[in-house]
Amino acid sequence: MCSTYAIYICKTAWGGTSIAENWLTNGERGYHYTISMDYLIKTLDDLVNQGISIDTIDICWMQGETDAYHEEFAYSYKENEKILFNYFREDLNKYCDNIGIIDAFVCDRTHCVFSNIVNKAKAANADELDDVVIIKTNGEDRKAINLTLPEGESSHYDSNSLYL
Repeated sequence: MCSTYAIYICKTAWGGTSIAENWLTNGERGYHYTISMDYLIKTLDDLVNQGISIDTIDICWMQGETDAYHEEFAYSYKENEKILFNYFREDLNKYCDNIGIIDAFVCDRTHCVFSNIVNKAKAANADELDDVVIIKTNGEDRKAINLTLPEGESSHYDSNSLYL
């Protein structure tokens, strides 16, 4: 007998935010974290109330360009991201025990002066933390997704979104 699975994508996004100032406030859950988590929890509650079993939650975290503009934010990125990922898991573990994080490098454009520091932090967290994987986006190796943008274009990997 074949089982049926469904994938639900719950998207929230803000451009130009930093972990240091917007997602965390003095190491605690910040405004953008709270708004995003409220939306996600409402959506998950709606699914559970419909009798849908949640087997896994995967969070795609593609953020960090704003932190890469500021030296202080870049050097605190590794610890801030760890704190944030722990908050994700604390707040979502009532739905399931299997919570993965898909993290992505920031662009390596010249105006992201400290992108190498942020990307090293992301890579280290993927190595050190359970169930965290990294998507390399700057053509770092042959297996990387090359999302490097032409000069003069936005530092974000922007596109239109499809809402299901």
